[in-house]
Amino acid sequence: MLIKIWNLLGSIKTVVPLLLVITLVSLIGILVPQGAPATEFNNAGLFASLILYLGLNHVFSTWWFFALLGLLSVNILVCSISRQLANARRIATPHFLKGAEEVAMLKCSTEFSAACAPNRGADLLSGYFKRRLYFSASLDRNSAVQVVSRSFYIKEIGSLLFHVSILFFFTGGILGGLTGFSFVKEFHKGEVHAIRDWHYRVRCDWFKVDKNDHGTVTDYTSKLSVLSSDSTPVFSHLIKVNHPLSYKGVRFYQYSYGRQPDAIDDAVLRISGPGLDSGLSEVFPFNTSVRLSTNDLKLTITNFVCDFDLDMGGEFVSSRSDKPNNPAIRVIISKGNDTVFDTWSFLNFPEIHRHVKNAYKITFLSYTPRYFTGIKISRDPGNVFVWLGFACMSFGIILVFYFPNKTYWIFMEPGNAGFSRIIVGASSGPALSAFQKEFKRTCASLKSLLKGEP
Repeated sequence: MLIKIWNLLGSIKTVVPLLLVITLVSLIGILVPQGAPATEFNNAGLFASLILYLGLNHVFSTWWFFALLGLLSVNILVCSISRQLANARRIATPHFLKGAEEVAMLKCSTEFSAACAPNRGADLLSGYFKRRLYFSASLDRNSAVQVVSRSFYIKEIGSLLFHVSILFFFTGGILGGLTGFSFVKEFHKGEVHAIRDWHYRVRCDWFKVDKNDHGTVTDYTSKLSVLSSDSTPVFSHLIKVNHPLSYKGVRFYQYSYGRQPDAIDDAVLRISGPGLDSGLSEVFPFNTSVRLSTNDLKLTITNFVCDFDLDMGGEFVSSRSDKPNNPAIRVIISKGNDTVFDTWSFLNFPEIHRHVKNAYKITFLSYTPRYFTGIKISRDPGNVFVWLGFACMSFGIILVFYFPNKTYWIFMEPGNAGFSRIIVGASSGPALSAFQKEFKRTCASLKSLLKGEP
């Protein structure tokens, strides 16, 4: 019973339909939007119910898809073990040819004579091939001796490594699918975010965008700090594109960036009015009170709107979009606890909403955008297995293509005048032309070895 189950698991009749099912499921995973919420399928009838019941909207993370991959892994494992057992039996059982005629019919064959008895020659040949790490055996029949020598089955080891690499890939994929995650989180300057339910947090200390003289972005950099559960800094790290932060198996990648639509770092204003220098231009930080003069005047930029819009009633300010089409700031000048000036100032239209009767005039000249950084946070414990699989596959392919199996058959029988007739034949992999050169060199070494025997 166990043998039948073993044969069924390793059978080609099992792997073919299994591969077809996995291919069909993968195709469904491409056609059906993955990660879509269940609400998107509420009004799609019976087909939608089937999608939700089988989990086809997240097919690559369902238990039954992992079960299919696991079954395929078992099939590959069983096939690999069965094949290696067969190879081991083949190595342990030398394959002798029937006679000199079969040896001479091989594609690579030659014949020569040597003043060496067959038995003595067989010992010399076996020793020669064993020194070259060949498996060698001899058969003595009717005063003739046949020696068969086979190379170490490096090619079969390569085939085994290739099959094992697929198991590593499956293991890495399943482990990553079950325990890994990947998502993008927006960090603003100074923000702190917890990473899942783990006992540490990450803070974005600052983020900057580097541009060249033409205004083209050349790089963007974030400084992240890892904080312990009691907010104590553990360490800080600068991350750039392709230079992530790694901490306890989690990697933080510089993924994207964007402008914050409701805040800026600072603005350049020209201010004129009583007690102020005429045409004063100064940089004012956002949402911070700055003293203007000695008579307790303070200016504060309280709001920023990237695309200013005012409702029909003239009461509620909003933004039409997240693009800086019509940047505007709200400026408040106060003296003590009293507000003496409160207005919106526009970058593109400096004359709009200016209070003509008011003594203070403000011109919005420029501003420094406040950026946020998109950090990709990922954890994939299966990466180790994926890299192991890549290494095994690469090494296995090299062994398969560059180390073909080689077998030499040497038939020796008594000849005339004390000489022995020696017929050498050999077979190798598909690269016959390359092997023929090696065969000629080997035969030259055998001639020299046997002819040097007294």
